[in-house]
Amino acid sequence: MAAQNRTRRMIACLLAAAAAALLCAELDRRITDAPNRSDARQNLQSAWNLYAWGVFSKSGPSGAKPVPDNYREPLPVLVTAAYMGLLGEGGACIDGDCAGRGFDSRTLKRINLLWSFAVLCASAALAYRLSRSGPAALVVMVLVFACFLRDPANIDRLTTEMAASACMLACALCFGVFATRPSPWTSLCAGAALGGLALTKAIFLYAAPLMIAGAAVAAAMRTTAAPARLMKYAGLMCIGVLLTAGPWLIRNAVHFGSVQISDRGGLALYTRALINRMDAFEYRAAFHSWGPGAYRRLVRGTPLHVSSLEYERGGRAARLNCSADAGFAGDDTVAQRQGRTEDAVSFYAVARAQRVRMQHYFEQAGRPNAAHAADAYLRKEALEMIARHPFRHMAASLPLAWRGMWCFYGGGFWTAFGAAAYAAFVCVCLYAALKQQGELVAFAAAPLCLLVLNALLTNSLPRFNTPAIPFMVISLAVGVQAVRRRTGAAAQQENSRDS
Repeated sequence: MAAQNRTRRMIACLLAAAAAALLCAELDRRITDAPNRSDARQNLQSAWNLYAWGVFSKSGPSGAKPVPDNYREPLPVLVTAAYMGLLGEGGACIDGDCAGRGFDSRTLKRINLLWSFAVLCASAALAYRLSRSGPAALVVMVLVFACFLRDPANIDRLTTEMAASACMLACALCFGVFATRPSPWTSLCAGAALGGLALTKAIFLYAAPLMIAGAAVAAAMRTTAAPARLMKYAGLMCIGVLLTAGPWLIRNAVHFGSVQISDRGGLALYTRALINRMDAFEYRAAFHSWGPGAYRRLVRGTPLHVSSLEYERGGRAARLNCSADAGFAGDDTVAQRQGRTEDAVSFYAVARAQRVRMQHYFEQAGRPNAAHAADAYLRKEALEMIARHPFRHMAASLPLAWRGMWCFYGGGFWTAFGAAAYAAFVCVCLYAALKQQGELVAFAAAPLCLLVLNALLTNSLPRFNTPAIPFMVISLAVGVQAVRRRTGAAAQQENSRDS
């Protein structure tokens, strides 16, 4: 019997891997040779500098060894650099010349297929672990492909969202194993997975204590392990985090005098603190501006509607508009590049203009690493602003959570599906807490921290929450299955009473 079960599990794993490979083949068709821009370009340049010079730096090609920085999270950059090493310069560069001819974008973006395959397989494994249903796991894979991976912003750019999702899923699987079988090895593995996640999305370094405590609580719910032993395992988890993230933190402490993952936390927090300054009209407009098209159509003609003119220069909600389509977008770009905060309109541009202004200030003062000093200054200012108005900060978290909710790719049906999946995840979190379901606590720890911390500490752009999409899809699938099973059981009881 045990041999038969092992054979069935092996066949199921092979079928899941084959399905993931087929979906990745479809994703490969969606990768183009369009160049990477903005954040994706920085990730690409950082990977090239690591491959060519052995230095983590986003500095552009200059013919000289770049100056180290810690602007981008290191794990996705390291994986891309390793991929470049396998390709060689002839495969990574156009005609073997990255400096003169540029990168072979389509070939390099195929590293996303690795992350996609990992996301699909881990999603299926986690779905099966919670549902014990092969068909449910297969449906989850297809839905994750449809509403997350096939988005051109993910598959056709070297961003970190798919890498973060893969690491979150790996972390959830490790936490789930720890919750059911706590031991020194499962503790270290869970901690190492959490450290890898922090190296992919820096916000998880701040979430690490909460997640480790959550894992200990999950184990206490699932097992009869003594509290003292669970505390020891939590300590081993901390060691696991330090084994993976520690070398990078030490490197940053040596080079920049700061123990942190990346150098953008101050800017993100300062932008978030500026959003707290919304007045009553802007607060109402935030739900309209940051909601999906279906919501804006629904509230048209009601007091919740906001005219498009209000989002332009001189409008009462112009500060919310950071779109490239805004009439003042060009002026905002110039103002932020020149550090003229008084001429910037949107909260987004004001924060970046302030960063440039402070960087110039520290450069003129002769401070080493002026960019890091400017980011540290923004972090300090942001914390003081939040401390002065904590209730405004919490109030602003509501429209920002609403903004991050609409992270699913596609409109129409997928908007409604995303809302249902988000609601299902919230229900899973509440059920796990109320019913003390340890495995569900382990499942929800990483995505819940991501959603909450994005609303509290960032401007909560929808793409920030996309790594949590597989968890929301799994929650909906497991919820639907639970309802069907309960309905079927109730129907059987009714039939047995009738007979």
